[in-house]
Amino acid sequence: MPESSNIERPKKGVPRTVSISLDVPDNTGSQAVVTMPKKPRPTHVKNKSSGVMPVILAAEPSEIHLDRIRLGICAMDKKARSKPMAEILSRLDETLFHVVFFGDDMILNHPIEDWPVCEVLIAFFSKGYPLAKAKEYVSLRKPFILNNLESQELLKDRRKVYDLLEASGIDVPRHVYVSLDDYVSTGTGDGNGSSEREVREFDDHIEVNGISIDKPFVEKPVDADDHNIAIYYPSSAGGGCKKLFRKIGNRSSEFYPGRFSIF
Repeated sequence: MPESSNIERPKKGVPRTVSISLDVPDNTGSQAVVTMPKKPRPTHVKNKSSGVMPVILAAEPSEIHLDRIRLGICAMDKKARSKPMAEILSRLDETLFHVVFFGDDMILNHPIEDWPVCEVLIAFFSKGYPLAKAKEYVSLRKPFILNNLESQELLKDRRKVYDLLEASGIDVPRHVYVSLDDYVSTGTGDGNGSSEREVREFDDHIEVNGISIDKPFVEKPVDADDHNIAIYYPSSAGGGCKKLFRKIGNRSSEFYPGRFSIF
């Protein structure tokens, strides 16, 4: 415990300074000076239900906040600065948490040693996000993680998600994989387990490794970030294929009446 402390009233625009005399002197002297920056003021955004809600704005990562828990938001700005994230952060007690946004430039262009040091971390994957780099940061700083980064790697592969759901006793649609990378399913996705990955097409169904899937069925890429999804219709419904994709203008799908084959 310090023997004494002296708080100086700062001039306008100058950070408050606390001078503390330490009990045990060291080779640098017996005085320690800690600069206490002003607490960032919350701004407000309108909310339809409550009218106004506070949003905590993070100060610079280099600032010292000894009295609050540093909560790092390590995500791409498009997600970190989104309305849903602002809604979540507005519910935090600003006297307990100091929110630090890492930002795209820090995440993409700086080594993890330069990233802000936080006690608690929210980090999640989105397009362009260096997930492996974020895991290295966690290994280096060891913050408390609110969402497991290793599990996010699993979510990038639709096959692994289906297998995990089955292993957890959660119902999934009847499905089969056509894997070109020698992936081995721990669930029912490999059909009869044949390594030949044989696919046979018929007018109203397909057969993959001994499993028959009737139309209409949905074809999805293995990569969960790939949103090019196709729906194939049976001849009784007129046949054809509808392609789904990320919204372009006012369109998010296109129908191809003459397409019946998955190849």
